[in-house]
Order: sequence, then structure tokens, then C-alpha cells
Amino acid sequence: MRVMRFAGTSRILAVVVFIAALLTVILPAGTARAEAYQYWGYYTLSNGQWQYAQTGPDQTNPTDGSVEGWRFAVASQDDARPPRGTVTFSAVCGSTKAVDGKKRVAVVIDYGRKADATGATPKKPMASCAQVPAAATGADVLAAVSTV
Repeated sequence: MRVMRFAGTSRILAVVVFIAALLTVILPAGTARAEAYQYWGYYTLSNGQWQYAQTGPDQTNPTDGSVEGWRFAVASQDDARPPRGTVTFSAVCGSTKAVDGKKRVAVVIDYGRKADATGATPKKPMASCAQVPAAATGADVLAAVSTV
């Protein structure tokens, strides 16, 4: 009987060791994946505050006089990283004259921090005025000021 009891204890111990080893592999992987999430966030400026866009740039139709922002970040999905600093439409597009059938949209592109870059130094944030057809989407606006 002692042999059987010892064998049963061995199996239980083996299962416990297996589960512990499995957890040490799974738990750190979940954490690392959240920290390595890289994305370009798409924002609109409303009342001087960046708001995360509720739709994608291909589904957004910004109006003349609006300000859109893009920010590269490495963060968890719950950690929003809006563009650093704010601009006004007049500061970016004030010297661009209105044209019939077109709209002017100020665009801010924030390439992120050095900590977010993989071995490269990100470009400095930039702001540019896009003058695009009135029906242009947010994706069209970005393409007018930057290579995508």
C-alpha cells in the first residue's frame, strides 16, 4: 500500500509542478504583449482637447476648419496617447485661402517618443494644412500632407 500512496502523491505533485510551470510561461507573455502594442492613434481636436476618434479615418469626413491628430505610441489598448501639444486651426491653416469645393483641415502628426521607437529617433511632431476636396475623408486628409 505504501507504494500506491507514494505513486498517487507523485502524480499529484507532477500535476502541480506542470500547472506552476505553465502559469510561469503564460502570465508573463500576457503582460509583455500588452506592453508591446504599437499603433497610430487617430484624434480630433474639440474645444482645445484631443478626442480619440470613434471611427476610422476612412469613415470620417472632417469639416472645413477642423483639426485632426495622429500619434504613434507603444502602450496597452487602454492607454490612450494623444498628440503632444495642441494647435489651433488658424495657427496651421490661417494663411491658406478658402477655395470653392475644397476644405482646409489642420493635421498634427506626432511620431512618438524615443522610448516608443525601435532603434531609431522619431521625427519631431509636425503640423500642416491640408486643402482637399469637400468630400475627402480623414485618410485623404492625411495622404495630402504625408506619405502613408
